[in-house]
Amino acid sequence: MNTVATIIPHSRPAIDEEDLRATAEVLRSGQIAQGPWVERFERDMASFVGVRGGVAVSSGTAALELALRALDVGAGDEVIMPSYVCPAPWLATQRVGAEARLVDIDLDTFNIDPLAACQAVTKRTRAIIVPHLFGLPADLTALEQIGIPLIEDCAQTLGVTEQGRPIGTVGRLTVCSFYATKLLCAGEGGMVLSNVKGDFERVRSLREYDGTSTLNPSSCNAKLTDIQAALGLSQLGRFQDFHERPELGSLSSKQLAALVGVAPHNRDSGTLRGKRTIWGGRAVVRTALYMATLVATKWNPVIKAVYHQFLARGKAKKVALVACMHKLLIILNAMVKHRTPWRAHAQQA
Repeated sequence: MNTVATIIPHSRPAIDEEDLRATAEVLRSGQIAQGPWVERFERDMASFVGVRGGVAVSSGTAALELALRALDVGAGDEVIMPSYVCPAPWLATQRVGAEARLVDIDLDTFNIDPLAACQAVTKRTRAIIVPHLFGLPADLTALEQIGIPLIEDCAQTLGVTEQGRPIGTVGRLTVCSFYATKLLCAGEGGMVLSNVKGDFERVRSLREYDGTSTLNPSSCNAKLTDIQAALGLSQLGRFQDFHERPELGSLSSKQLAALVGVAPHNRDSGTLRGKRTIWGGRAVVRTALYMATLVATKWNPVIKAVYHQFLARGKAKKVALVACMHKLLIILNAMVKHRTPWRAHAQQA
């Protein structure tokens, strides 16, 4: 019997006739590079986020790099960021010549742990990159008390509030990504936003080098096209329609709550959570792994031994669980690599 593999799409972009008309209008105009559509996209995004201005760029990674350069981060400086995040913050930091300081995350939100960030601050710290993952805002209230400039990364969490404040309005600079799988899709692209005019004007001067009287060695070609801007504007116009999907959240929370040991995120009064909360693809995988770790800690002798070893050393339960999760991943990897059953690893010390 033939088996047909079915691919479950991750974050499929929602493209409709409006998007097609918008991009077709740009193509028919003949002005397809950076132009009036990009300028309008910058204004509308700044208005949507609630900041003074924005600068559209070629990608979210480029946005991070230019944000760091706007703060004069360079060789000899340090940038704090969470250890659980995509490579973009690390790559951007390397490109400006600074050193990345990786810190732990809060297991309740998977975002950067404010206490860990505070403990990592040195005389060389120039910025903290704060990605808001899976529709869950980081603890900006605690992070801003550290006194280091924050660069918010809202690629996965647009239109969300933390303690009544829209994310993207708290940090010194904010970056967005418009990659195909992001909340707001333009195929590719990114943006740097800020309430400080000098910051986003500095980014604008670094984004391109044509038409300037002097050449800045740090300038690059990181422009967005009007084609991408038109698609981004069209998506932004109906963003709330596909951002507010409470029926999915309610259904997922109800089904997950029926499982022993699973505690879906609560929507407290101080935080508005976004589309990717808990039911986003990677968040479900991460949560499933965490739940599997909890079960393995009780029933698998190897995982159980790791857990109690860490507790005996005076480590917190959270640290012990992370160690167990790491051990579980090693076992799962060995099972796949060597095609061995779970019970073959249950008695291995």
